[in-house]
Amino acid sequence: MTLWDALKYEILNVQEEDLAQDSLLALSVIAQQLPLSSEGALNAYLKPIIKESNEHLEDAPTKQSQAAGRILHSVAKASPDVADAVIKSILPNLFTLFQASESITKRRGLVEVLNSIINATEEVSVQWQTKDADGIIINDRASTNALRAFTADTMEILLRAVINAPKAEVSFRLYALDGLTALLKIRQLLGVSDVSRIVDACVEIVIREPPSGQNEIKSSAIKSLTEASHHHPGVVSDKAFPILVAELPDCPEAGIFTYEPALEALAKLSTEPQIVDTIIIRIRNKLTTALHQHAPRSYILALTTALLYIFTHGSPGRDEGVLRLSYFWDIFKPLLDQALGTGLTEESLLTSEVSVDTLSRVCGVIIRPQSSHVQNQAWASFESVFNALQAERPTPEAQISGHAGSKLGVIASLYLYAAFNRDIIALDTALDLIKALSRIALEQSTTPVVRSEALRHTALLVNKFIPSKDVEQALSDANLSPHALLKDTTTASPYTIRLAFAICKGLTIQGKSQKVAGAYLQRLLELLADPLCGPITGRAFAMLLSPDDVLTKENHCIISGLHRQRVYNQISTAIGNAVKVAVAPTKANYLIALSGVLRWLPYGVIQPSLSTIVPLLLQSLDLTDASHQDIKAGTLSTLESILYNDAATLAEHISSLSGRLLNSTSATSNSAETRKGALLCLKLLPLQMKREAVLPYRKQVIKRLMACLDDRKRDVRSEAVRCRSNWLVLDDDDEEE
Repeated sequence: MTLWDALKYEILNVQEEDLAQDSLLALSVIAQQLPLSSEGALNAYLKPIIKESNEHLEDAPTKQSQAAGRILHSVAKASPDVADAVIKSILPNLFTLFQASESITKRRGLVEVLNSIINATEEVSVQWQTKDADGIIINDRASTNALRAFTADTMEILLRAVINAPKAEVSFRLYALDGLTALLKIRQLLGVSDVSRIVDACVEIVIREPPSGQNEIKSSAIKSLTEASHHHPGVVSDKAFPILVAELPDCPEAGIFTYEPALEALAKLSTEPQIVDTIIIRIRNKLTTALHQHAPRSYILALTTALLYIFTHGSPGRDEGVLRLSYFWDIFKPLLDQALGTGLTEESLLTSEVSVDTLSRVCGVIIRPQSSHVQNQAWASFESVFNALQAERPTPEAQISGHAGSKLGVIASLYLYAAFNRDIIALDTALDLIKALSRIALEQSTTPVVRSEALRHTALLVNKFIPSKDVEQALSDANLSPHALLKDTTTASPYTIRLAFAICKGLTIQGKSQKVAGAYLQRLLELLADPLCGPITGRAFAMLLSPDDVLTKENHCIISGLHRQRVYNQISTAIGNAVKVAVAPTKANYLIALSGVLRWLPYGVIQPSLSTIVPLLLQSLDLTDASHQDIKAGTLSTLESILYNDAATLAEHISSLSGRLLNSTSATSNSAETRKGALLCLKLLPLQMKREAVLPYRKQVIKRLMACLDDRKRDVRSEAVRCRSNWLVLDDDDEEE
């Protein structure tokens, strides 16, 4: 009793969460150790805990009833014996209170406590089995645990809450689904009929309930189905699959998307290895039927996207730790051939940029971990596509094999080459391909998607397949050296500038060709001074360090750990010097370029040079063009990081900083993102700066913030309230003095 009284206050009247956590831990450890003291010690300890917890349940939901749930969970997880004692003493009273109340709010509070006890039982269930020295099970409490006697009542309460509760009671139903999910995890607790009832209820939610809000109920139902598939795969296969697959039509009407919830559920169930192959086959069969019946392209895309999800987030079958090669040869190679038009005389419904992108990604996932021998076979199987891609003037046959007007072969080649090991592609092959890609990237008729993929492919080839010792000569032979590609401003079109950045990106990430990469950067920095090329070049600097899911170590690319620092050091110094002498029309180009680079840098990289870049950041807030709002928003994000970590660096700029931040809160000339970012920075000023430094600006800030309180965007208004509160505190401090 003394121990309980000493610890309960910090939990029932929580003020410091760390004290509450330590008190909960103490309660649990004491429950573990007391049985070693004497036979009645544990019962004497549990008696007041159970008595007071039952009293708090009568007033649920309150903070005390929530705390009681935390206490019961911590104590019950101490051991199976303690869990049984808690279950026998708490659940009868909890069920009585639940049945006696008609209040959804009270029932929700009781279910929350019930979930705490179920979760504790699941945690101690691993201790149910006792084994001898030889590993033979000599005792298994799975059939004798206390929760088994209350399973029927627990199931009834939770299922009725999920099925019969008003749809508007989202939190109540979510708690009930969480409880059912926890029951599924406890081994040998539920029979087949109980699991079937849970699966039926979840499937009904997935396919029948109309979408609303954030679809939390559907997400929770899919989570429960996933848990059921892990512990009871046979029931899910028998009960859920037929219903979910039946929701996938052979050929839906255009504009009808009722199949999406069932398809999402099937894709997310693919995390269970025992049923993933069944899901893949069912979706593949639906895709085949949809293609034959000329279903809408949106449905075709939904099915291929589901397959991509399965291979990137699911658990497809493996042989000796590597994805089964049969997936590639039997399923996705034929589909990608069809999408590219290989061997066909008419266009397929898969022939689109998005479908080729999706199928190529899946092929890349399968091929990436394979041996070099297998990858060579895969490369040979697409040789006609690669040859057509490199043809100077595609023949009709080449167009059929994937080099049609949209040049879909570029997309397929990108993800296949990303998956190949570096020793698969010969230097001559890489050089021929980079010439073809540069030609495609510079053609005006190339679609934006294909142009973007051609640029990414170029960066991949430069980084991965052209040895650093051969880079300079190879680019010169391809007429892609910095002086040839950007020899003067008259030839520096947007396309050539982006191509130069793609090559430069591959080289800088690699980090082994500093001379060539530096020459590209120097030439691109020079273009910022040009009135015509400068704005395009400034925007393109964001490409250099932007994340790319192709240029990764998983794709066997060469990634230098210091490439961000090298790029930043060269660019920040050059831009800092250039801004001092730049004329007004071109100064913005340098600021935009710097912002594009800062956007992708961790704070630790820019910290040593804060004194240099802070004046440039402040000037970036003076940009007034509507197209510069994203630049200002990025600048504000950087300033927020500085205020959190090194506010003293901004102390000498407090006057100009506060004025610029206030100007950035104006709704007439700034986007909502910019206004919110400015308020976030303003909110930090009185917290991070010395009081005497910000006090002179108090009245001006509070006055200007009045307009922000009426902003048309809710999140901006909310931030304005918090910002104003921080500045009003200065008033209170002044009055006290």
